[in-house]
Amino acid sequence: MTQEEWDKQCAAVKEQMAAHAYKFTTPISMSEDRVSAVAWASGSYLQNGDVTWLMTAEHTFGDLKEGQHVAHLPVRDDHFVEINQQALRAARPVDVAAVKVPAIPVDSTVDTVPMGLVAERFSAVQSELLFWIGYPGFNLIRHDPIVPERVKATLFGELRVPAVPMLSQELQFEELDHAWFDPLKHVAVHYPAMAKKVAGGPDVDMPSPKGISGSLLWNTRYLETTQGGGTWTPELAQVCGVIWFALDKPDVVFATRIEAARQGIPEVFA
Repeated sequence: MTQEEWDKQCAAVKEQMAAHAYKFTTPISMSEDRVSAVAWASGSYLQNGDVTWLMTAEHTFGDLKEGQHVAHLPVRDDHFVEINQQALRAARPVDVAAVKVPAIPVDSTVDTVPMGLVAERFSAVQSELLFWIGYPGFNLIRHDPIVPERVKATLFGELRVPAVPMLSQELQFEELDHAWFDPLKHVAVHYPAMAKKVAGGPDVDMPSPKGISGSLLWNTRYLETTQGGGTWTPELAQVCGVIWFALDKPDVVFATRIEAARQGIPEVFA
């Protein structure tokens, strides 16, 4: 297979995964006055029986100061809804959290991930295509220093935070020495400074990862399926982790393995 052919396959997988996974996601906003707000984190909805959970990173709640409130967006292009319930939280090194929210309105285009699509453990084959879709919260690129004035904020009464899909692979054949990284609990996934948006196109700047914490990491199972002679569809993908940290050297994000998330907040998966 040529590089051009591989690039086209990857572009097709990313496009199909984005169409599949976007409906499960929500931006998470933060407000101090319940009038204006800023982009804060990313989250996704999970369904377990009659209970709807909003899953994100633990520091989505842990970084809040007194008087700050977070909200989610269960209906596209509507108002953010404040989160009032107490979240179940597992702090770093697990760094995952989930909170009960009301059922998604029946007329919403937003949906919930069924538990059948949540893997028991991270089991991606070597070089597998991994995917996430999150909500970068700053008008900055990958290695820009965080400047508070560049945060995405309410404008004319609305907070718009576009979703950004990413297809990547696990860091391999390179030792990762970082105090926060535990290979038994985490996986490191490439998040470069520049990447192609479309097959055959130029490399473009990737957005700052600030704000994508809480995004679900999906094992697309593309290589697993096609190398086994099967026909791949995005419905075969499984949730395999939760993103919570970005590192610059090397250019990766850390995701908590789904088995560690299950152990950290077992009530969500019971």
